[in-house]
Amino acid sequence: MDELFDIELSEEDAMRDKYLTFRVNTQAYAIPIRYVTEIIGAQTPTPVPRTPEFITGLINLRGAVVPVIDLNLRFGRRETAPTEKSCVIILLFDTMHIGAAVDEVLDVMTIEDAELRAASGAHEGADGGFVTAIGVRETTALQIIDVTRVFDLD
Repeated sequence: MDELFDIELSEEDAMRDKYLTFRVNTQAYAIPIRYVTEIIGAQTPTPVPRTPEFITGLINLRGAVVPVIDLNLRFGRRETAPTEKSCVIILLFDTMHIGAAVDEVLDVMTIEDAELRAASGAHEGADGGFVTAIGVRETTALQIIDVTRVFDLD
């Protein structure tokens, strides 16, 4: 039993400072890797009537129905035309899979706590208040997204 606990703890620790980085429009963002289950190519979702504009529809992912949120629209920007780099990040949020349509996935980065800065007041209004911190690493500054706020529809 102790060995199982050690393995689970090690896997959790291994993901602790890992972030998936991606681009929405011209901005670079990051989300904790622990939410990511997979990345798939861009798909055309089936629209659902009477949903917010940023919910572009539903996709069938191996028999599971997954809602897709266009992060350009969620952040209050214009929808961008898909490119060969566009993709959908499949996230496990609470007990539900949700797709986040982004313009490009960049990399998986380690950003340690010492490299995180609180989002300033300037970021409160930017992107709907979804930015929780700024990850500063070498010459890169990434906006860390609060996943719970992005996918909260209330």
